[in-house]
Amino acid sequence: MGPKSKRMTAPILLWHRRDLRLSDNPALAWALDKGRPVVPVFLYDQVVETWGAAPKWRLGLGLEAFGDALDSVGSQLVLRRGDALAALRKLVDETGADTVVWNRLYTPDERARDTEVKEALRNDGLTARSCAGHLLFEPWTVETGSGGFYKVYTPFWKAVRDRDPGPTTPAPHQVPAPDAWPESDALADWGLDRAMGRGAEVVAQVSLARGPGRAQPSRTACRPCKIRLTPSPRSRAQTANARRSCARSARHCAMLL
Repeated sequence: MGPKSKRMTAPILLWHRRDLRLSDNPALAWALDKGRPVVPVFLYDQVVETWGAAPKWRLGLGLEAFGDALDSVGSQLVLRRGDALAALRKLVDETGADTVVWNRLYTPDERARDTEVKEALRNDGLTARSCAGHLLFEPWTVETGSGGFYKVYTPFWKAVRDRDPGPTTPAPHQVPAPDAWPESDALADWGLDRAMGRGAEVVAQVSLARGPGRAQPSRTACRPCKIRLTPSPRSRAQTANARRSCARSARHCAMLL
């Protein structure tokens, strides 16, 4: 098989970060458009290591749910822990991939990591592509009249409210799989809920799986203070007032409302 034929069949590494979804995912749509096998990957890398207990706990729930979603379309999520560039290079060697694609992120540490990864992969002779899939508009496309970013919301909103963010993409019915899957870490081994301790049990009282819309409380009262919890605006306002007399309001009731 010649170089051109290999390139037409080589897998594409799809590096997921904060985009654990199948629909409205430009990086996934771009990869699928190539008609080649796609290997979805999540890295517990140097940026994720700095996250606090609650974000890591939520990440664990998201990765579990997203893994199930990928299973439903004939794919799977490969989990690796370590430096992002080193992990991606190892996956390239293991899978024969010649392309890595991801959706852009914008915090300073994320941008520094992604810039390093993109430059290094391109120097390796690989295709490294980032897509706009995290914001409605790229930050550098929305500027004040004198240049620079908006610092007040109302002028920003007036500048973008008539813009078309473009169409969304539906979730695929099938994601083409590689002939052989690389090994994956076990999500449980990452212990993403470990630092939460008892806090995970408290936060878990809020239902996160009641379909579209705002999550509703999964029980009707706060156990320590017996304050009723209901979804109506009036009840929420009454409960907010009542919380002032609850000795544990800051750490408990506020998390349940």
